[in-house]
Amino acid sequence: MASRTKRFQARVRSTGPYTYVTVPEHVSRAFATYAEKGRVRVFGRLEDAEIRGTLVPRATGHWLFLHAAMRAAASVRVGGIARLELRATQWDDVPVGRDVKRALGAAALEDRFEALSASRRHELIRWVDAAELPERRAKRIDALIEDLKDASVPRKKGQPGKRLKPLWKCPECGHVFVNRNQWHSCKRYTLAEPLSKGGSLARELFAQVRKAVASVGPTNVQAYRDKVSFLVRVRFLSVTPRKRWIDLGFWLPRRIESARWRKVETLTPTDHVHVLRVRAASDIDDEVIGWIREAYAVGEQKHLG
Repeated sequence: MASRTKRFQARVRSTGPYTYVTVPEHVSRAFATYAEKGRVRVFGRLEDAEIRGTLVPRATGHWLFLHAAMRAAASVRVGGIARLELRATQWDDVPVGRDVKRALGAAALEDRFEALSASRRHELIRWVDAAELPERRAKRIDALIEDLKDASVPRKKGQPGKRLKPLWKCPECGHVFVNRNQWHSCKRYTLAEPLSKGGSLARELFAQVRKAVASVGPTNVQAYRDKVSFLVRVRFLSVTPRKRWIDLGFWLPRRIESARWRKVETLTPTDHVHVLRVRAASDIDDEVIGWIREAYAVGEQKHLG
């Protein structure tokens, strides 16, 4: 059951890659019983646009992040004052927009959608909501319907899952790819070239990352002009050196909520790029190694079943 509607106005602000509004304290208190580890799932309106999101606890109270698609639909800009109407909902309840509801009804897939786990439903709707243009949103809704149709066809007993095809090795440069004759640059770089862009700190931090990856399993390391990638069958982790830090890019099959991420980009409902900024060797802790382990499984393509 959802909470009562709370209405308020807030200034749209930005910090680094994030755009957000600060939620008034009285709204946070009203939604407290719906919190899960301090986070509250909400739905409602931003100006006249339907929105769904999560209130995230910060030092100054709860923030509601406003991604580009939300701002475009509501015609709000950083620095302006926005009107919001929000209702909190239970963590396993995933409200959907009217267009998604119509599409599910037309395809008679409402029950199939509701049978999915709450986290899976949340990822699908988040992916649809992240579309900045109406035509792109419509295409994503169509893709969601097709995904549900495919999932509703049971696999026959004894029927094999997807078989991984042999890797293809470029005869010119020796790089290995999943697809035969995959387009790429045959130019070869040494590790020293991208690492030189960050100096001694970048080299030290990269060595710590390489050690952490090696603790999970064997990998191939491939250097590019400005970054280094770790691969098993496909790339699962990249390192971009800078003078005072390195950025780690994790390829993960699910979106992980954490205040440690510099940014998270959702490409598809099962493809999410998470960027972590590492400034010291101590930043590569057990939590990060856990993320490396999960990304490593993507490198093995285990997420394909």
